[in-house]
Amino acid sequence: MIKNLFKLREWESENLPLCHSSIGQSVFRYIAQCHLQGFTPSVKELVNDLPSFSRGGIRLQLKKLELDGWIKQTNGMADARNRHITATPQLETLLKQYRTQIRKHLPKQ
Repeated sequence: MIKNLFKLREWESENLPLCHSSIGQSVFRYIAQCHLQGFTPSVKELVNDLPSFSRGGIRLQLKKLELDGWIKQTNGMADARNRHITATPQLETLLKQYRTQIRKHLPKQ
C-alpha cells in the first residue's frame, strides 16, 4: 500500500500544476475541490479560506495557473468587482486523469 502511495505522489509531482510548493498545492487543491463540487470560488474567497498564505503569494499562484491554461478568472455576475476562478477544459481533463491514477494506485479495500 505504501509503495502505491509513493507511486501516486510521483505521478502528482510530474503532472499536477504547482505541486512543488505547499502554497501551490493548497491553491490547486482548493480550486479542484470547488470545481468538483460545482462551485466557482471568487479570488477573495480563496484568499480568505487559505489564511496561512499571503495574499500576494496566492495571487502569484493564480497567475501561474491562468498563464498555463488551467483556470480563467472572470468578473462575477452579481458584482463585477469580484473575480471568479473557473476551471478550463484542460483542468477538467487533468482531474479525470488524476481520478484514474487514484483508482489505479489506491484501490478500494
